[in-house]
Amino acid sequence: MEDFSKHGSEVLAAATVEEKAAKQIDFAKKSYEAAIANTKELAEPLQQGPGRGLRRAQPRASPS
Repeated sequence: MEDFSKHGSEVLAAATVEEKAAKQIDFAKKSYEAAIANTKELAEPLQQGPGRGLRRAQPRASPS
């Protein structure tokens, strides 16, 4: 959420339409890269096999 807030402030502070567009493009690129990295992180345990992957993922899914 902090990223969205920061991004909104940066876009509003931009002086020209071109600067606003560049900031929005940069944010979209960073968001896409983060989503790909998160997907890879989630896929790695599953690629090791169903049993090992689930055992490794269970601690993350357990309620605190």
